[in-house]
Amino acid sequence: MKHRLKASILLLVIVCLGGCLSEPDGFACPPGSSLRLADDRWLCDSEYPAQPIPETAVARYVDSLRGSDTNPGTSEQPWQSIVHAAATVVADTTVYIRSGVYDDGLINIANSGKPGKPIVFIPDGFSAVTIKTNGIQSIGNSHIVIAHLRFENIRGVTGNGIRIEGRRSLNDAPAQNILIRGNTIVNTWSSGIAVWGVRNRNDPGNYRNISRVVIESNLLELNTNGGANEIITVANGADNVDVRFNTLRKGDFNADGSPDGTGDEGVDFKEGVVNSRICANTFYNLSDTAIYIDGGRGRDQLNRAVYRPLTANIDIFNNRIRDGWGSGIVVSTEGQGDVSGVNIYNNVVARTRRDGIIAWQHRDGRNAGGRVDDVWIFNNTVFGAGLQNPPGGRQWGGIRVSHPAASMRVENNIAWGNMGFDINKNLTNQSVPAPNAAVLPHNLCREAACVVRADPNLTEDGTPLSDVAVDRGVRPEWPQKRDALPPLASKDICAVGRFQGAAWDLGAVEVLRRSGVEQQALSFCVVP
Repeated sequence: MKHRLKASILLLVIVCLGGCLSEPDGFACPPGSSLRLADDRWLCDSEYPAQPIPETAVARYVDSLRGSDTNPGTSEQPWQSIVHAAATVVADTTVYIRSGVYDDGLINIANSGKPGKPIVFIPDGFSAVTIKTNGIQSIGNSHIVIAHLRFENIRGVTGNGIRIEGRRSLNDAPAQNILIRGNTIVNTWSSGIAVWGVRNRNDPGNYRNISRVVIESNLLELNTNGGANEIITVANGADNVDVRFNTLRKGDFNADGSPDGTGDEGVDFKEGVVNSRICANTFYNLSDTAIYIDGGRGRDQLNRAVYRPLTANIDIFNNRIRDGWGSGIVVSTEGQGDVSGVNIYNNVVARTRRDGIIAWQHRDGRNAGGRVDDVWIFNNTVFGAGLQNPPGGRQWGGIRVSHPAASMRVENNIAWGNMGFDINKNLTNQSVPAPNAAVLPHNLCREAACVVRADPNLTEDGTPLSDVAVDRGVRPEWPQKRDALPPLASKDICAVGRFQGAAWDLGAVEVLRRSGVEQQALSFCVVP
């Protein structure tokens, strides 16, 4: 008999630190969309409905207070430890974990699921499950689901809350179909969530070591406390990865309020991530850059540059980034790896200490020969960036395309009220302008190359309160990339169609028109 997760649990997408938020009373989303919780806000998501937790034929139970690992794992005779369950269960099994604190060592998933027959780890009903000291890992396994668990104070073995590796070796089949959803991960030594095609500084071969990974609706806080890598790391040969509807907040700071220097980027795609998306996440109060796209070094265990990674075909859209110590979105390469085909659209970036959005040539990448190319930045709203500038300084600002050799295109953006500049293609780390970067006239900014108009008077969320951005843009079409224009690029951050008037609006938000009355999509689709 198949075991079905209670429908009410599906609506509680993120387990919050102070307890779960209940769904709005009496509210129902339109057909074809799902109620989602993002940044403590409810919204209806019609583009990416939440995936249901798969059903399985077999159920096994874990109870830290009443179980024993010598039991058969049934509801009446549960196991005691998740460690034992992970080492034991096989395909087509759901492990239901009952309320309690679990601190029994590294949880290593020993076996793989099968198509239509996954291995699922999830609380039993409304149980509150807390995993401490060690996280959970899966190496070389496919069809795995990890959902609605809480991880805190992770210091043991890997230092990761959740760690997934695609292959044990290049002779093994690649992993696929991994769902990591609705977990809360607080205070880890290294990454909160790490997805590696193969282990760090191992040759990723054909770069298809793991595919079809969904990381959605997780809450991550105070991660990478001393360890390497990033809050969500995807690296070393990953194909078709979606990082969406996650909230990343509260980076690591010293007692004086400065970052602790351990490198706390939010989401990092590096060393060969292809055909993947970073969508509808919220980032705030981080101590480093929110989103980082990096070609990578291509170095082995002996630090020899032996392979050339390619990070390509990445879409970054509908994200909200605010109040961070680093930049909002960065595209670069720190070695001989290349980056190509990055689309950045419908994002709102506010009050970052460094650049809001930047595509640039890292010194290490320049020395090693790594390239960044085909970067398209359109319909974003960037304001209040560059706060780290000293009075009168120009080092950081709104949108900067500063790679002297890369082909880049900037259009339909609102960049206003940033510190050093709003949009700049001349401020590079080599004092050489970026001749292949096209800043088109239909941007709203204070530089002469843009449509210079009155202050758009933005809300805290980046919604323009005046009409200076309405119908001032064009439909973005890069001739060499026209056929690859992402379908969602024709909608705004709230999935509102861009064709609401005579032309596209500038920035991330499109004005709605109903019965001749203009209404703006305030608060980013929040359910009243």
